[in-house]
Parts: sequence; C-alpha cells; structure tokens
Amino acid sequence: MSKRFHRSVKHINGSVHASALLQAALTVVVLEAKVILISIIRVSSHGRSTSFLDWRDGRHS
Repeated sequence: MSKRFHRSVKHINGSVHASALLQAALTVVVLEAKVILISIIRVSSHGRSTSFLDWRDGRHS
C-alpha cells in the first residue's frame, strides 16, 4: 500500500516539475517574441519598412 502511495506522490511531483519547466519555457518564448516585435516596430518606425505596421492596423486590404 505504502509503495503505491509513494509512486503516485513521485508522479505528482514529476508532473509539477514538468509544468514548471513548461511555464519557464513559455515565459522565455513570450519574452523573446516581445523583443522581436519591439525591434520590428522600431525598424518600421524608422521608415525602412512600414508593411508590418500596415498589416497590424488592417490597412493591407
């Protein structure tokens, strides 16, 4: 009985650890995307390429 209990506890701890890693990875991805978006917007505001801003505002139609 106690062995089975220990196994389930280990499994729960493992899934919690995995979800924490997943959350950390998602946070990194979101931060990277923000940096990329900011740099794209900066390039666009310099007048080199406004197509991204036009697309975002829906003026591409």
